[in-house]
Amino acid sequence: MIRQVLQVSLIILVSVTGLDCSWAAEGDRYTNPFNYCRTFGQLAKPDYRYIGANPPVQVVSELKRIKGVAVSESSEPLEEIIQWRCMNRKLYACIPTEELSCSEKADTSRIPSDAMGGYCIENPDAAKIPKFIVERASIYRWGCKSGQPVIVRQFSQVDSMGFLTSSWHEIKDPAALPKPVPPKRTTTKKHR
Repeated sequence: MIRQVLQVSLIILVSVTGLDCSWAAEGDRYTNPFNYCRTFGQLAKPDYRYIGANPPVQVVSELKRIKGVAVSESSEPLEEIIQWRCMNRKLYACIPTEELSCSEKADTSRIPSDAMGGYCIENPDAAKIPKFIVERASIYRWGCKSGQPVIVRQFSQVDSMGFLTSSWHEIKDPAALPKPVPPKRTTTKKHR
């Protein structure tokens, strides 16, 4: 009964809005993460429709290239900690660290927390307040000046899904990248 109500609701929604919901057919499963993101557009994390490697091999290799040696800082294997999502029909990935939570929404508040105030009382001129004291995914770096928390600088923006842009990296679809053009072979004529 509930299934029939949902199907009728979907039909009404499609007819009223003109949405193309062909992707919603039952049984659709994706093993290619790029096709998955192109189809579903905005997802905070992969759902049951993605059945490929998790994280995708392309994501792991590209993040290793982007981050270089820094990925070895974690004690956990990279494949176990990478997070990925779809935004604007593209694939984005993040490596969480002690300083960075990939799943936390960005905080744009310019009001310091009580914990930051307490830290600055004990460290009145600290150049940086540690992330575990800030306790949020702030777009600002915080420090202390004369015993008061102050914003040192803004280091990130907020993306269209509300996450820190500095945390998430677009992973390009290798199939969509331009193919290298082989150099033209020139023939040289021998002169006698």
